[in-house]
Amino acid sequence: MTHSDFESLLSKRLETTREVLTAKNKEYVPRDADMLANFKLGAAMQGISAAACCRGYMTKHLASIMSLIDTDTPLAVWQEKIGDAINYLILLEAIVSETAPPQVSCDVADFLVEVLASGVRRFPEVVDAAGVDPATVKRILEADQRFQTDGYGNWQLRGCNG
Repeated sequence: MTHSDFESLLSKRLETTREVLTAKNKEYVPRDADMLANFKLGAAMQGISAAACCRGYMTKHLASIMSLIDTDTPLAVWQEKIGDAINYLILLEAIVSETAPPQVSCDVADFLVEVLASGVRRFPEVVDAAGVDPATVKRILEADQRFQTDGYGNWQLRGCNG
């Protein structure tokens, strides 16, 4: 495949992906509703995360693609199946983007290290000292491997006993 042919394929794929996701959004999601509501509902019904629900929905499409390998399947079928998988990967990215710990500057996490090193331990005091949204502070403390809790609501630097 030439570079030109690949660029053409890529342009068509991106255009088709946008068209399909836009059309499906109108079909499945009421205007101004949560774009991921169906994954969250499916997750709640199964007692799993929205990402796991998406994985389940996507698995059917991936299995279908795998069954096409080494067959005389028409290109249009391949394109549809591959497009479905790409769309689910984009939706999965939306799910994990919504639930991932916030992307904060190292300055905030480093400041929390300084706060904890200074002796502040209780969560409300950490939040007040950091001057950052409590949910953000909690996600940083839970996600950053430098921090740990003693189980009583006290935060500390990992490896410190006091």
